[in-house]
Amino acid sequence: MHQHALHPIAKAILVASLTAALAVGCGGGGDDPAAPTAPIATVDQVRTVTDLTRNWRFVLDDSLTDDQALGANTSNWSSVNLPHTWNAGDAATTAQSTPSTPEYLRSVGWYQLDFDAGPQTSGTRWLQFDAASITADVWLNGVKLGQHRGAFTAFRFDVTKLLKPGRNVLVVKTDNRRATRDGEANAIAPLSGDFNMSGGLYRGVSLVSTPNKAHIALGDLGGPGIYARTASVSGTSAVVNVATKLENALAAAGSYTVTASLLDAEGKTVKRSVSSAVALRPGENITVSQDLDLADVRLWQGLADPYLHKLVIELRDGAGTSIDKVVRDFGVREMRFDPNSGFFLNGRSVPLHGVNMHQDMLGKAWATSHEDIDRSFELIKEVGANTLRMAHYPHSDYAVAQADKLGLVVMAELPYVNSSAVGGRTVDPETTGFAENAREQLRELIRQKYNNASVGIWSVGNEVQGGDDAQNNVRAMFKSLHDTAKAEDPGRITTLANQINRSGDVVRPDAITLTGVTDSFSVNRYFQWYYGQSETQLGDNLDQIHAASPAQPIGVTEYGAGSGLSHHTDNVRGGRVCSSDTSGATRICYQPEGYANYVHEKAYAQMVQRPYLMGTWIWNMFDFGSGNRHEGDIGQTNTKGIVTFGRDVKKDVFFFYKANWSQAPVTYIAERRHTDRVYKTAQVKVYSNAASVALRVNGVEVARKAAAECP
Repeated sequence: MHQHALHPIAKAILVASLTAALAVGCGGGGDDPAAPTAPIATVDQVRTVTDLTRNWRFVLDDSLTDDQALGANTSNWSSVNLPHTWNAGDAATTAQSTPSTPEYLRSVGWYQLDFDAGPQTSGTRWLQFDAASITADVWLNGVKLGQHRGAFTAFRFDVTKLLKPGRNVLVVKTDNRRATRDGEANAIAPLSGDFNMSGGLYRGVSLVSTPNKAHIALGDLGGPGIYARTASVSGTSAVVNVATKLENALAAAGSYTVTASLLDAEGKTVKRSVSSAVALRPGENITVSQDLDLADVRLWQGLADPYLHKLVIELRDGAGTSIDKVVRDFGVREMRFDPNSGFFLNGRSVPLHGVNMHQDMLGKAWATSHEDIDRSFELIKEVGANTLRMAHYPHSDYAVAQADKLGLVVMAELPYVNSSAVGGRTVDPETTGFAENAREQLRELIRQKYNNASVGIWSVGNEVQGGDDAQNNVRAMFKSLHDTAKAEDPGRITTLANQINRSGDVVRPDAITLTGVTDSFSVNRYFQWYYGQSETQLGDNLDQIHAASPAQPIGVTEYGAGSGLSHHTDNVRGGRVCSSDTSGATRICYQPEGYANYVHEKAYAQMVQRPYLMGTWIWNMFDFGSGNRHEGDIGQTNTKGIVTFGRDVKKDVFFFYKANWSQAPVTYIAERRHTDRVYKTAQVKVYSNAASVALRVNGVEVARKAAAECP
């Protein structure tokens, strides 16, 4: 019997010490003792948000011109509700592929919605799109509002002057076609990647209305207009700084009061409230900075106690009438990291160990519901992860909010993956518009997730470099993205994920040329899977990087192995394992589940012994769609998940990590799906966190082992 009961590891961690102000232009007033005393804050809403996810008309047609689509009779278009993608069937399937299997459909989808906007008001009206892939062109009542380039972040259009009483017609053109040359609208990050790019309106759409034309900013790159950070923590005392952006679309000047209040989780008891008097000139946009000094505050403590206060920012006019309000969950916490000791949350060492996750699901692709997302987080919680890398792009606000509530530390990532130019590594991304769009996507990501307690690190890219600085100005590009992130948010750290560079099984010296560009350095390492057979190579490589950059925190952003649920072996080291076959030419790409278990066991053991790691993330929590892959016992799927694509089967290795990470009792017999064995004698492997485990066959005890006897 082989039992594993590794102690919950001193795993690496993620981090971000929030000790700097939001880098935006300032104006207006600061704290003003003479400001009028505001009424006690409540979480009651002032804005009206109208859901626009029902009764859309849709057609998939890349031959339609804009004018044809705008004038089309849509009675023969399909009726759909949001979230929607045309790739639910072909980009989220496990069907076997062959060399002749076509790529999932990358085309142009047209959406039309007839809706009643209600009566005209004296305030402002904004159309909000939570995401549209890859680009979106938007028209309202025949007038083009603009184009958004980026598949993952929210965006808004001011439609105050264009909405009509009664019927309005909204038309959206979404395009997920692959870019063919630099400079095209779709030639933006990500240009490629080992994941599918679903097309469509795959999140929500809504109409946001404010009762007054003076309001908290809605035109700030999809951000909430309020940006709160924990400036300091000392014991149970803390200072929270809130920067509130105001927009005045009125033709007259006015006097206003901004009140920032921190309430308990139920939104009933005010812990602290600060008011500031401000004057706004016609058309003026300003930022108001306020500090909330908190005593005896309950901190956000990750998994141990993910307590979230209600942060209420309210704008009142000179008569004291509430004219706008933003309410957000907010966790008071301080994160920091150490290149030798890992991650610290509120001064307490918390080794970070967790998973990566893509946003797709079997049969749905990117068009998932809140219930689907909840199911994913239930499984992440069950396995005992305390950190989540949201790969390789911004995930939904709802998903990040679930991480806040569970107490996960999140790495949020820019979709800068693999390459910077369609035309190859000799093309300078600064000359094609690619670099500026990447910076814009990064600004959108940071502003939209700025207030989330779970977010601890901004990742500015994944596996982009080819190995040396001469290729595609990669170092300069990463430096530009790092600088952009620090200008937006000086308090959180940055990182980039570096792929292995190798000649055979030998790590090349240029594998670590990108260290020092970002605050921390992360590596994707697949020893004993794509390369290398030694059980110690991963640890040796990590030590090499740590020695070369002793002042920089190091993390392992990816490691793992694929597995097929029907693939098994009696000897995990006794045969060839097929890591992937992207051509689909191999009849069977053999990936025994037992071999994946072995790879994880050996990799994990090495990382646990290295407390300098800032965090480790399994690749991947779930199998996910990757149309060019043919591997394991399924097709068009990356099989490295520890849970299947449909969230329905937990693989063996899920229980290996649950036994190491979770406080719940675990005793699990591994390789139980291997029923047709060749060897007459079976070696029984058990994953458990019990003090001891006994194996009985037909009621007769044949072996017993204590945790202390296990490796």
